[in-house]
Amino acid sequence: MMDLVGAFSNSDRPAVRRLTAGLLLVLISMLACQGLTPQFLIAATASPTPTLTLTPSPSPTTTSTPTSTSTLTPTSVPSLTSSPTLVQTQFVCNGSGITNPSSDPNILFQDDFSSSTSGWDQVRDAAGITDYDQGGYRILVLQSNFDYWANPSLCFGDVSVEVKATKIGGPDDNDFGILCRYQDVSNFYLLIASSDGYWGIAKVVDGDQELIGMSSMEQTSAIDLGNPTQLLRADCVGSTLTLYINGQLVGSVQDTTFAFGDVGLIAGTFDIAGTDMLFDDFTVRQP
Repeated sequence: MMDLVGAFSNSDRPAVRRLTAGLLLVLISMLACQGLTPQFLIAATASPTPTLTLTPSPSPTTTSTPTSTSTLTPTSVPSLTSSPTLVQTQFVCNGSGITNPSSDPNILFQDDFSSSTSGWDQVRDAAGITDYDQGGYRILVLQSNFDYWANPSLCFGDVSVEVKATKIGGPDDNDFGILCRYQDVSNFYLLIASSDGYWGIAKVVDGDQELIGMSSMEQTSAIDLGNPTQLLRADCVGSTLTLYINGQLVGSVQDTTFAFGDVGLIAGTFDIAGTDMLFDDFTVRQP
C-alpha cells in the first residue's frame, strides 16, 4: 500500500472560498491499475469561495496546517488558483476497467462497503480516519484545514460514478465528493460539494490545481441543507465532466487533460475540524 500526504489551504473567505493545496509524499511507488492502494491527505484553509493553490510539504510525516489569515464567512463562493509541486509517479492504465460481477451489465464496479477487503484504504491515526466503518466507508478529519481522500486502485475510461454521502458529524462548512481519472497524487479530476451549499469541478495537473470553466465554486439549491445525506453523481465522459446532486444537474465543464484513471472519495475541513462523512452504495457505471 502506498500512502501519500499533502495539504490544501483556503483563504479570502469573503469574496473567494479558496482551496490551496500542498502535497507531501510518504512513499512514492509505481501505481498500477490494480493492487496498490493509494491514500493521501490534503489540508485546507477555508474561505467562503476557495481558490486552489499547491504548496509543497517538507516531510512525509508532517502534520502542520498551512498558514492563513482568512476568517470563516458562511456566505461566499469559492475560486481557485494554483502553483506547482513536483511529485512524479507513474500510473499504468489503458482504460479497459476492472469489472465487478453484477446482474446489471452496465455496472463496472460496485461497493456497499460491507466487506473490508474490497480494496479501499484502512488508515486510522491522530489526524483522522479513512476506513470501513458503520456499514459504509468513513472519512473523518480531526484537524482543521485538511482533506483526506482514498481510492480502490482500479482503472477506467468513461464512467458515471454515484455515491451516497452522509454527514455524521462536524461543520456544514466542509467538502466532500468524487474523484475520477485519478492517475497519481498530482494528476486527477475532483467533483465536490459542501454541506453549506457549494459545488465545484477541478483538476490537478502536475501538482497545479484549478477549477475548470468557472472562476469560483458556486452555490446551488440542489444540496438539501436540512438533510445530512446527499446523493452525488459524477459523469466523466469524453471531454465532459458533469456533477449531479440529489438527481439535479448542477454543472458541466469541458476538459481533455485525462482520459483514464482510478476513481475515489474525498472529504475535508476548512477552519473548523471534525468533518465526518460516511459514504455508501458506491457504484461505477458505464455511461
